[in-house]
Amino acid sequence: LRRRRGQAYLLFFFSSVVWTLRSLHYFIDMPADKVAYTWFWWATNASLSWVMILIYLFAFTLIGLFVAISRDTIQIVRAFGDVLRIVLALSLGIEIFSGILIDTPLPFLAVHGNLGTLGPISGIEESRDQLGLVAIIGAISFATEHRTRSVPRLTSVLSLVLAGLCIALTQSPVIAFATVVVAIAAVV
Repeated sequence: LRRRRGQAYLLFFFSSVVWTLRSLHYFIDMPADKVAYTWFWWATNASLSWVMILIYLFAFTLIGLFVAISRDTIQIVRAFGDVLRIVLALSLGIEIFSGILIDTPLPFLAVHGNLGTLGPISGIEESRDQLGLVAIIGAISFATEHRTRSVPRLTSVLSLVLAGLCIALTQSPVIAFATVVVAIAAVV
């Protein structure tokens, strides 16, 4: 006989406990004290959110394990690089549209349209630091693709130029420092 794995049972146990807490307010009276009522609400209603978070974490873990087992590292880097190429190209495209073509900010996308003045850009990300971080991760991924020759040379060079352009246009001191640290780490 083999011992059963307990992770699924543990997840079921926690979700059952939380679901019981969630249903508790149907069976007992609400507390009269304001503080007790707030804590009771948090323990009953917010517990459903914790169940969903646990289920999502469990599902993402299974997906990550499946990808790690079924693919090799270069395939994962190429897929990641493709997604980052799309994000950076879309960010730069939105900035060109907003800053140069229509010269109007797009507040619903948090795009200020500063590309005409070579000002800080954020693209489809929320802030310039987020775009810079995505560009740094993209530059690392594109350099890995270039070194392993997993994509055509022109694609990897243009991708590196795109990442460098996004890093330069964010004009973020945090991203500039992080880029220097990554460059030093790459040389060493």
